[in-house]
Amino acid sequence: MTSDDKAVPGATEPAKSLTVSTLWLIAAKALGFALGVAVPLLMARRLAKVDLGHYNQIFQIASTLCGVLPFGFGMTAYYFFPRESERRGAVCLNILLVCGGVGLLAGAVLLCFPSILPLIFREPALYRYSPEVATLIPLWIVGGLLEMFPVANQEFRLASMLIVGLQLTRAILMLSATVLFGSVGAIVLAADAYRC
Repeated sequence: MTSDDKAVPGATEPAKSLTVSTLWLIAAKALGFALGVAVPLLMARRLAKVDLGHYNQIFQIASTLCGVLPFGFGMTAYYFFPRESERRGAVCLNILLVCGGVGLLAGAVLLCFPSILPLIFREPALYRYSPEVATLIPLWIVGGLLEMFPVANQEFRLASMLIVGLQLTRAILMLSATVLFGSVGAIVLAADAYRC
């Protein structure tokens, strides 16, 4: 057996490992997506039409801000984790500080100017939800890193379990708030609790 023959079986191991890791993440994301689709459908059966509209508006602005405000800074974990193996803690801290700072700044702006939400959607009733949304934004931005760091650190099973666990927790909290209280304020507070 030549040295080339020995190298071939070892070459298939990383590909197999990558395939298994990808399957774990795909399964977790698919289950998370299913839960994400089921929650609003069940809420639509329980909430009044006006409250459902307010829920959609609040979570539309929160998701957009959480996606745009960090400017993809959390993605630097994918670049620095493999290259800075001794300084991963410092990299995590830097990412958390920048993303958390941006989220806190956005929350502070919304607290200082609560009329921003009604101004964006031309819906005066959203004014009362400004404090909850101001809390929601930094929590969601920083909480999103909880799913990103294990993937960047190539801990795919942990990332998969976190994705499923977090989506399941979110579904339980938000559906409980919907069934027990039936108000948008309770749902937003449940979303805050989900990322705490």
